Amino acid sequence: MIRVMVGAPVYWPEGSLRATVAETWAYHLVAAIKKCPEVDAHVALVVDSGTWTRKLVEVEEIFNGANLGVRWIEVRDFDAEHMAENRPQRRDLGRRGYRRMAFLRNLLVERCQYELCDYLWSVDADVLVPPVTLKALLDEARPQVSAVVCNTAPPDDPFAWNIMDFTADRVVATHIEPEPTGGPCDITGACCLYATEMFAAGVRWIYDPQGEDVGFARLADQRFHRLRAWYVPVPGVQHIMTRDAWKAWTWKSHCEALVVPKKTEKESTAP
Repeated sequence: MIRVMVGAPVYWPEGSLRATVAETWAYHLVAAIKKCPEVDAHVALVVDSGTWTRKLVEVEEIFNGANLGVRWIEVRDFDAEHMAENRPQRRDLGRRGYRRMAFLRNLLVERCQYELCDYLWSVDADVLVPPVTLKALLDEARPQVSAVVCNTAPPDDPFAWNIMDFTADRVVATHIEPEPTGGPCDITGACCLYATEMFAAGVRWIYDPQGEDVGFARLADQRFHRLRAWYVPVPGVQHIMTRDAWKAWTWKSHCEALVVPKKTEKESTAP
């Protein structure tokens, strides 16, 4: 059996968009796990010990109903401001927010190692996954592999994805366009499967001015054989960033939106 811990820091205050999405998020994770009979899975959630809400109980019931035990990692000084739903507001927190997210994600690493798991599957609490997702990631058999997730809310912003590369001097991280068949990247996250051999080598999330996932990639570069991560397009993965997106969400529409179109060469016009 492959031991997988599914985890995320979660913050679901009453009336928030993430609280609205929470149960659907949990049901989709259950469906993805059930598609992998070779997997022995459980769930670990990092939560604010001071804001225990009914939503946490409802999500726990979903996981328990699927025979997936839930490990609660309660943090007294959660500092929920860094989990704001407004992305510009999170970016404005800068150093404080990235340091805090790195700390919370590393609590999942500690738990994953304690449970002697083979993988940590980190899925952000506003990312919905189709049932094939976990199997698609496991089939890649790589130390770090993610599903492609859109990181901007159309139509206001240009599309950017959860995959980035460093510039040649390895100073700046820039977004890249996904290829239809997947490929390598330097930085990724949001819906990512990590082999625990990376953690055994000392790779962790750390502060970086461009985000904690960039810090993780820098450590992976130093401590894990200059690793490059991998990504795979999984049709049906959806990042719920706005209430309008939630209202309009259907399996059909988001499957079509996230299938990366194949690039075709122009036909030759030579006589």
